[in-house]
Amino acid sequence: MAIVFMTLLTVTVGERVNSRVGRFLLGPLLAIGVVSLLVWRNTGDLRLYGLVQFYPMLALPLMLILFPPRYTGTAGIWSMIGIYALAKLLEASDQSLWNAAAPLSGHPWKHVAGAAAMLLYVETIGRRKIIASVATG
Repeated sequence: MAIVFMTLLTVTVGERVNSRVGRFLLGPLLAIGVVSLLVWRNTGDLRLYGLVQFYPMLALPLMLILFPPRYTGTAGIWSMIGIYALAKLLEASDQSLWNAAAPLSGHPWKHVAGAAAMLLYVETIGRRKIIASVATG
């Protein structure tokens, strides 16, 4: 997930803010994602991983709002963000769902929602078109 979050962040920076900056950030942000997992594994400290996971989900909507799109498909990206938010809600509701509907719990459904969010993103990217006014302007 850390690799996905960092890649998604750099792709969005590249498409919405500056393509050169997006390419530059890919390596360092991927390294931070890997380091966050190593820190978690070796110390049990989730703070860096939490930052890796949540910062992109805060930065992406801001970039969608503040910077014009170069491609169609913004609605699909908003939908992906919404489904990911649902995944986090399912994760937070894990025990409540278990108590109400065992053997169902939120954790496995979080993974289903996360996979659905990524599938939606891939589908959106596959169907989008360049926006003519951006290409010529």
